[in-house]
Amino acid sequence: MPLFADEVHEEFSMWLLGFAPYGGADYGEVQALARRVQAGDDGSFFDACHALAVRRIDEGDRAVAAGKIATARDCYLRGAAMLGIGYHPLYGTPVDPRLRDAFRLQMATFDKAMSSLAATRLAIPYERTTMPAWFVRAPGHEAEVRPTILIGGGWDSTMVENHIAIGVAALARGYHILLHDGPGQGHLLIEEGLPLRHDWEHVVTPVVDAALQLDVVDPDRIAYQPWSLGGYMAPRVAAFEHRLAVIIADPGQPDVGGKFAAIAPLIGLDEAAVARLPELSPDDEAKMAEAVSSNRGLTWKIIKRGFWTNGASSMSTFLAEMEKVEADAGATCSDHLPRARGRCGIGHGVQQRQGSLRPAAWPEAVRPVHERRRRWRPLRDTQPLAGEPDVPRLAGRHARRRLTPACSPRTAPVGLTPEKSGMPHRGSIGRTHRG
Repeated sequence: MPLFADEVHEEFSMWLLGFAPYGGADYGEVQALARRVQAGDDGSFFDACHALAVRRIDEGDRAVAAGKIATARDCYLRGAAMLGIGYHPLYGTPVDPRLRDAFRLQMATFDKAMSSLAATRLAIPYERTTMPAWFVRAPGHEAEVRPTILIGGGWDSTMVENHIAIGVAALARGYHILLHDGPGQGHLLIEEGLPLRHDWEHVVTPVVDAALQLDVVDPDRIAYQPWSLGGYMAPRVAAFEHRLAVIIADPGQPDVGGKFAAIAPLIGLDEAAVARLPELSPDDEAKMAEAVSSNRGLTWKIIKRGFWTNGASSMSTFLAEMEKVEADAGATCSDHLPRARGRCGIGHGVQQRQGSLRPAAWPEAVRPVHERRRRWRPLRDTQPLAGEPDVPRLAGRHARRRLTPACSPRTAPVGLTPEKSGMPHRGSIGRTHRG
């Protein structure tokens, strides 16, 4: 049964519930939010999330004063997550002052959480500015050269959501992590107005450069794991950035633009108009805009989020940007992907189960992807195969099935298990799927 009467608020609340295993929220907190929100009122949703976030931040400050560092970190992460979820319905241009203020408080709160870890703030050069980033060393392995995961976002997440969804579980499994925001995300979007770009390799290459300057990063075992729109970004990056050993596309999105073009016939555009996309006549532009505006969910995804993050001002300019977001655009990626030196894990809205992502198994895995093909089969139970290492499980509403390599337990790679790392099993390097 939905917690919120409004579909947009309900979807955002599912993000918080998906973060629950990793310190983002508890079910009771989301229930409490739902009782305070007026249906369809984005201001009410923002106020309720902001108030609960401030309460958690205050609790974190008191915990620091009492010397309870782990408790403080937990409170700060919850507060930062709630601030981000709260301002999401306010997306759009001109930027709402409430959104900008909440984002600044979110980042300040996340800084407090990071201060309790072996974490270093980075400013990664990017064109005429810098990308904000955090490098976090695996607890208990701070001085060791370890495999490192570069963790990025997609359409609408910041380092906060990326850390809770991916970073927390990665650290528990012995990986160093490097969190970063790029153009169209976090600081570069909200404070500097830089939109997303389809040629994402220009964003990740400086991040790889920065990682290779860190003395505890194993240069032969660097992975790139974004999510949501990152399911397109990761294969695109692998086509051009050959220093990556592994990329994870979660979920695989080879043709993002096709999703939006597909709705054109459903809102009354004839075959001739569809054939001309992304160009739209004034009448078709108005017809499409009216159809999108009449649906609250599409209004947020396309008008509020899509226009802002992609620097679009109309349906036609938005569709033109989306047309670029295709993994095989101009055969660019298909020409280059065989040269990628590592492995590509691509899921369909589910968590990929990839033995080679384990630190102990990586040295054997860094061979050209076309030399190490695997067949994949669905696995509907939630238990690891006998003899296999600790298995990631997907958190949240897409935890229906997983994929596993079709290999026998005797040949499955052996990696860093919870017993070896000294960490309890907390679930997956997984998260709810975001658009």
